[in-house]
Amino acid sequence: MAKTVRVLPESRFFIKPPYGKVILEVNNQKVEFEPVPSYVVDPKIPYPALNPLQTAFYHYYTSGSALVSAPTSAGKSLLAYLFMMNKEGLKVYCAPTKALVNEKAVEFRRYYTEVELRTGDKILEAYKPIKGQLIVCTYEYLVSSMRNRAGWLGDVSCLVVDEIHQMRKKWVVEEILAYALQMGIDLLGMSGTLPEAYKLAEYISARLFVECFWRPTELEIQVDTLSKYTPKGTSMDNTERIARGLLEALYHYKRPGEKVIVFVPSKRIGWELLRVANEEKIGILNETVPFEKQNQTKEAEMAFHNADVPKEEREEIEHAFRDGLLDVLIATQTLAYGVNLPADRVIILIRPRREGSRIHLSPDPLDILQMEGRAGRFGIREKGYSVRLAYGISEQKVQHFNSQTLVSDEKLGDLDSIGLLLLLAIHYQGARFISFLEKFYSYRWLKRGHIEDELNFLLRSGYVEGWKLTPKGIFCISASVTPRRLERCIERYRLYLPIAAVVRPLIPKKFDSLFSFLEKFEGFQDDRWYVQGKLLATCDNCFQDNTDQFLFFVEGLTFKYPNLKNPPGEFSSLGTDALHLLRHLIDLRAKGLMNISHRDVVAVCHSVKYGISPEYAAIGGVKGIGHFRANAIKRFLHEEGIRPPGFLDKVEYLLERLDKNRLVEVYAEYRKLKDGDARREVENILRQLYLQKDSYLMDDHILLAYGLFTLGEKAVKMKKSELLEYAKEMLK
Repeated sequence: MAKTVRVLPESRFFIKPPYGKVILEVNNQKVEFEPVPSYVVDPKIPYPALNPLQTAFYHYYTSGSALVSAPTSAGKSLLAYLFMMNKEGLKVYCAPTKALVNEKAVEFRRYYTEVELRTGDKILEAYKPIKGQLIVCTYEYLVSSMRNRAGWLGDVSCLVVDEIHQMRKKWVVEEILAYALQMGIDLLGMSGTLPEAYKLAEYISARLFVECFWRPTELEIQVDTLSKYTPKGTSMDNTERIARGLLEALYHYKRPGEKVIVFVPSKRIGWELLRVANEEKIGILNETVPFEKQNQTKEAEMAFHNADVPKEEREEIEHAFRDGLLDVLIATQTLAYGVNLPADRVIILIRPRREGSRIHLSPDPLDILQMEGRAGRFGIREKGYSVRLAYGISEQKVQHFNSQTLVSDEKLGDLDSIGLLLLLAIHYQGARFISFLEKFYSYRWLKRGHIEDELNFLLRSGYVEGWKLTPKGIFCISASVTPRRLERCIERYRLYLPIAAVVRPLIPKKFDSLFSFLEKFEGFQDDRWYVQGKLLATCDNCFQDNTDQFLFFVEGLTFKYPNLKNPPGEFSSLGTDALHLLRHLIDLRAKGLMNISHRDVVAVCHSVKYGISPEYAAIGGVKGIGHFRANAIKRFLHEEGIRPPGFLDKVEYLLERLDKNRLVEVYAEYRKLKDGDARREVENILRQLYLQKDSYLMDDHILLAYGLFTLGEKAVKMKKSELLEYAKEMLK
């Protein structure tokens, strides 16, 4: 039984000057402390005293595992250090997003001289030994290391799982917990306010459970209905009606000087809100938008932050909001779990959604609490505000929502998930795989019939033999590809579908956002039919996983849409996915599961990274060329009937064949640039090519990855010229 410590809401804490009162309830007894001075713990702590939550943990944590449930911004990050500070061996901190991991790595470098940051983005990571005292990584990197039995795991003494409530959405978190429990590793689980947290504390065998009801800044919650603000009696569609109501509600609640985050339940509503704001002459910061952006004379005061926004624009939006240059941020729920962007007020649009006979709130109660954690800027304002704005549901229902259980939303009842889970269980325990499954918190919700059906599928399809994994099964767990996704890939390969459609199941992204940016523009339906024509005859499942949107991008059809300043969302950052795809294809080839040539492997990886069709993919080898410039060159070559360059050609091949005036015409026709702007863009392209004229047309990162995945560690020590000679020989 864990010792239960509750940090009571009447606790007080101030930084300037540092003072306060820590009021706790420990095993039903009230206890009071003064905040612990930081120098008593570690002089490197960058503030003068520990806050009430940190003080409670400092006094009561001694050893073993622990669980902390506390509001966002309550200071949980320091708890990770307090948990790890007196432990020997290698320490690991993991979190759900790369942004959060990068942020925490900076914080931990205050306390540790050697911090290893591992996100899976850099291909050399797997070939470098762990030298640090602390590994800061994403869930996915840690799980991959566990599945591939990385040598450093044997040195791990403790593990911090931040945002542990993500187990509701990502069952890889349960895999991490099951592994740690099996190996006897001390765990610290940290979460936002969590219903039934005591059950999770029991599950991880916690010796200490800290539940915090104190917040650094007071939170005032208001509940309102959107119907008060939506236009009445108009012919506009429902999405526009919601967006206009939201805009009206926003400026009803917003006070001068306030920073406000408006959380929307869908990207469609968020984009429509931004479009309406632009129409109403409110300055917007986004450049890549799914509508024709009107000229604006006012400085930007609003932006939409979501996964569809290109990476460069997303970072600019974050900096602007953090630095006070932007007052209003529209966001989806992913921001609540990402980078730290506190606001004075949050407005949360809450809608009902039906699942069978049950009605759930969207966002759900845990997500709402996480969003409300963004309200309040400690040390700047004394109070934060949350407006729960109900739409299609009564105020009373929103005010008194029911807490939900911790069962994963990424359903373990889904056969895709069960298949990979079974392979992992057999990988770890062989014929005793059920004993591994029983360590999963969600095991109680698994239907035994589903387990039996999927096990039969794995045996029948050649993933398991004699309670050992076959090469197909080993590929799935090492690549984190579910068996059914691999089957779809192999089936498409046998049907001779376009190579981009074949590899789509190997890329773990949704690719669901592209068409929403394009569907209102002239020519879109013709382009969509062109893509669908490549898939319809033989591919029944190509529209379920958005292969059509992925192929649309890879064919470079996005070049024709000038509203796209950068490829949107997931399409803007496919460099790492291209490298993982390279490894997967080389592995499938080596295992005899796919007879694809080395040249086609390299071509499709360039094609995915740069969004250019495989026959022209070598254009992506021009350093810094990007999606739109690469496709401008492709359009010119195609229309002039010039042979596409190969990976054995130099950049000079392009430079000798491009006609400046004709390329200007391509930009004017497809990108709708004025003559002067088109000429400047073409001059930049030609300058870029001239500076690299003696370079080969092969992306440096793909070249290095190709060497590593085919030659092994010796490629790390090879010069670029040596890797090029090797690639030239292999790609003939």
